[in-house]
Amino acid sequence: LKFNSMTYSDQSIYYYLCHLVLNKKSDYYSDLLRTKFPLSYSWLTLNGGKISSGSPIGDGDISSEDGKMISDKLNYLLDFDLSDDAKKISFSHLPDNDRKVIYDILGDYYDKSGYCYEAITSYSSKAYIDFGYNLVNADISTLKRLFPFYYEDLVVKYSGEFGVEQALCYAVIREESYFNKNAKSWANAVGLMQIIPSTGDFIAEKLGIKEYDLRNPGDNIRMGIFYIDFLTRYFNDYQLIIASYNGGQKRVNQYLATYKKFPRDVMYELIPNNETRHYIRKVMRSYYIYKYLLGQKV
Repeated sequence: LKFNSMTYSDQSIYYYLCHLVLNKKSDYYSDLLRTKFPLSYSWLTLNGGKISSGSPIGDGDISSEDGKMISDKLNYLLDFDLSDDAKKISFSHLPDNDRKVIYDILGDYYDKSGYCYEAITSYSSKAYIDFGYNLVNADISTLKRLFPFYYEDLVVKYSGEFGVEQALCYAVIREESYFNKNAKSWANAVGLMQIIPSTGDFIAEKLGIKEYDLRNPGDNIRMGIFYIDFLTRYFNDYQLIIASYNGGQKRVNQYLATYKKFPRDVMYELIPNNETRHYIRKVMRSYYIYKYLLGQKV
């Protein structure tokens, strides 16, 4: 597999593994991560979660005739909430700035209409044009769009009830469902925090709940945050808690026993389950970014 054909995430992990294994060249690889992948799990982990944001990139007006026609049509359809028809309009052939304006139109509509998943993906597409897929020098406003605080009242309420850090709660919700309350996985995990029904029954028994709906944001977030708190009683760092949330306590205990001779940061990269290994990276990356953004709100 050629390096240039790897995904952004895989490239940053390659440098991260080189840093962990080749101590003599650790500064070389950490510098590559810092300059090329500043918002990757790899660099944020090495840098203690510290983030430096850049300056916003200004947007111009739509310049092409085709772009003006498409944006007018989109605005017309969205004014009448015809988002399904709007999705059918192709604009990939337009100049970069025209596409940025259209992604903004779509993102703002989805954001105001409660289509959280679609809002994040539209804003992400715009951000990739501005800052590249590595989001180098992305500004705070862009980060807030890509890592939003949807369902803030519920997260604040239940993170306080169970004593779980808000940044971790937001990170799990974002990476589990992109804030799509109706999400359902191939494993039958349901809702914002992707709770499997059998796990839901376990949580409900612990909480003394007789009736609940995993598609209800209040029920789902309360139960998901409780479960994170439950896992903290067994594991002493976020990576293990996250791994357990994804793959179960039994598997995490097996990993600890199998790789007990290795440092923790190396052990996480040795987890044989690709989904769990990648899940740790995704959630921890979001955690670092949400922690930064929450700090900016103070």
